[in-house]
Amino acid sequence: MKARKNIKEILKHGNGMNRIWFVLVMLLVQSFVSAQNRIVQSINSNWQFYRGDKPADVSTMKWENISLPHSFNAHDVCDDEPGYYRGATWYRKTIYVPASWKNKDVY
Repeated sequence: MKARKNIKEILKHGNGMNRIWFVLVMLLVQSFVSAQNRIVQSINSNWQFYRGDKPADVSTMKWENISLPHSFNAHDVCDDEPGYYRGATWYRKTIYVPASWKNKDVY
């Protein structure tokens, strides 16, 4: 009896479980190979935050540097004033996209 069978024999003469395992292994290998080209990059750091209404002259806004996750009213429970801030808040971030990413899917 042969110790090794080629792929055609497994698919042609093998039982259903052999076929299922073969397909699962091939899908796993394919997903591993395609995942190697993936770049994961966090955008959670280097954000800017402004608490208050937007002034007429945006250049006068005093932005606070923060990272995400961020809670703009976390300190409201620590002060002596009742309630918490319910006004406008602004977040901004500049993201630089390399030219090499042109025509690629970016999520």
